[in-house]
Amino acid sequence: MMSRKYSFFTVVLLVYILVNMNSCVPPSEKVMTTVDVNIGDPVVRKIWTAQDEGKIDSLKIYFSDKNPTYRYLAALSLASVQNPDLADSLKVLLNDINYDVRSAAAYSLGQIGNSNATIDLISSFISKDTFDVNNVANSQILEAVGKLGTKDELLAMATVKAYRNTDTLLLLGQTRGIYRFAMRGIIVPEGTDLMVNYVTTPELDSEIRLYAANYLARAKDIDLSGYKFRLIEMLNKDSNPDIRMAVATALGKIRDPEVLSSLINKLEQEKDYRVQCNILRSLSKFDYPSIEATIKRKIDDENLHVAVVASEILLNYGDKKDALTYPELIKEKQPWQVKTLVYAAIFKNIPFYYSNTKKKYVDEVKTIITNSSNRYEIASYVKALGYDPLNFDLILDDYTGTKSEIQNTASIEAIRSSLTSENFINIYGYGHRKAKMKALELFKQRLRIADVGECAEIATTLQIPELEFKMLIDSTNFIDSTLSKLRLPRDIEAYNALEQAKSYLLGRAFEPKKVVFNNPIDWNIFNNVSDTTKAVIKTTKGNITIKFFPQNAPGSVTNFIKLVNQEFFNKKNFHRVVPNFVIQGGCPRGDGYGALDYTIRSELGLKYYDSEGYVGMASAGKDTEGTQFFITNSPAPHLDGRYTIFAKVVEGMDVVNQIEVGDKIENVIIIYR
Repeated sequence: MMSRKYSFFTVVLLVYILVNMNSCVPPSEKVMTTVDVNIGDPVVRKIWTAQDEGKIDSLKIYFSDKNPTYRYLAALSLASVQNPDLADSLKVLLNDINYDVRSAAAYSLGQIGNSNATIDLISSFISKDTFDVNNVANSQILEAVGKLGTKDELLAMATVKAYRNTDTLLLLGQTRGIYRFAMRGIIVPEGTDLMVNYVTTPELDSEIRLYAANYLARAKDIDLSGYKFRLIEMLNKDSNPDIRMAVATALGKIRDPEVLSSLINKLEQEKDYRVQCNILRSLSKFDYPSIEATIKRKIDDENLHVAVVASEILLNYGDKKDALTYPELIKEKQPWQVKTLVYAAIFKNIPFYYSNTKKKYVDEVKTIITNSSNRYEIASYVKALGYDPLNFDLILDDYTGTKSEIQNTASIEAIRSSLTSENFINIYGYGHRKAKMKALELFKQRLRIADVGECAEIATTLQIPELEFKMLIDSTNFIDSTLSKLRLPRDIEAYNALEQAKSYLLGRAFEPKKVVFNNPIDWNIFNNVSDTTKAVIKTTKGNITIKFFPQNAPGSVTNFIKLVNQEFFNKKNFHRVVPNFVIQGGCPRGDGYGALDYTIRSELGLKYYDSEGYVGMASAGKDTEGTQFFITNSPAPHLDGRYTIFAKVVEGMDVVNQIEVGDKIENVIIIYR
């Protein structure tokens, strides 16, 4: 931990540098050399190859190259490699003659996460010059300090008075820095006050306001009660839906009748379904009786995503006192995504002693499962049954070990829901231990199959403290046996999940297994790629056109195109849809646990999830990416620096917003022109 003396020194230095904004006008010749990345340059590819292979010695030699482009790329590569052994060498580039190189060095130091770099970052901050060119790097320095610094540095950053509304890069770096502090759980009231001021200043750059609004939405334990009228005004009047949706989330932190009324009123007026989703989630923070009528009404909303969010609220926050009215919410032509959640709410909230009543609805669900050919619908109904422990034996006996991998994974989730239900003890009484042993025997049986989805879900269940599996399991040999059957790198997610469960059961620290380098970038495929290369993803709902970012993620772009050439994505489902967050596809199994027998590396360059439509690589941890990708419905800055961005939607966001679980990718076409 940083000593008090050291922390005080960095704060004084930070304040001095930030306040003395008008000193030091550097000679103009220092900013004449520019970075120009040519994706066909053999040296550029050597640097990207070294990054991909994690060869830090090969990267280090470019730190002193006379070409600023090579220095820039070598510095930026450390944001993805994140090897702390090069941190000291990287610090030297904070004083590079080129501001893009300094910017890349600052960004990478923030990504590496060594707090010892804080003082070096602050020392490298160059006061404002005539042309503002240094503020490109200064902005990254401020953000990096947010990833590494202490509360003292946050206070200094939040209280600096030298910035003007026109200092866009500095204000953006400051805002991102304060946001990054908050994501690490470090907040000060002064930071919150500043973020409110930025959100409520319409003349500021929209990206500054976006990060300020997302700070208010995501920072934990902040008091916004004194700002409620200003935030309500922004919700009602701001023309930017990205701001409205974040402010809507922030207002959920204020338990106030006026806020409640404002949210409900705005919900009825709002046209953007994404903002409606966030308003509903904020309403869930209030007492259920005060939102009951609104939630029940929105379950019938014409927009599926809004209806799903309302149904999730009914399930998670519904009141047992009105649970007997839930069956009235089920409609014949209701989307299955909504109907399954309403049934789940029935099973969860109708008291267990209404066994005959609940049996009626169990029979209805069993009939639906029998008659359905939609594997996602079936899996969702199986999960719904799990919310009532009375269905525990039914799930074990009838819905596990089927021919459907998706259903089998869902059945383990359903068993977990039953085991963790507050009614489990009430129903099984002294027999609850026997029921847990029955579940454990099933888990051991299913682990022998070594199905990756079931392995991961069982591993999660074994680690729930209140289920006391630690006391019931005297040996982890059954886990070792399963581990020996998994194939790496394909099954890395399930492998690490089981290793983590084993560590938990044995009471020891868990260290995830790292994937050994495999599947190098195929430069023969990349040879055809340019900055204008696009892909058209043809879905059952329409076409989505994405434009690749080969400079940001050459390995991921190449991987995607290679899969397209192999027709891998044809007929694959979108298996995951989180309303107003992401749609996700590319899983060979269709449940999110599938992969091919290779991995690619995370590429975490200078791209931000600061608007809708970014295409990112899904992963089970750093450098475990493969075939699965997601598309964002709205800004998601909490994903910055954590998930590879390799493309962006340029046409078809309306299609993205219509995608449902189970919708298919018909095929994908690459457009090289």
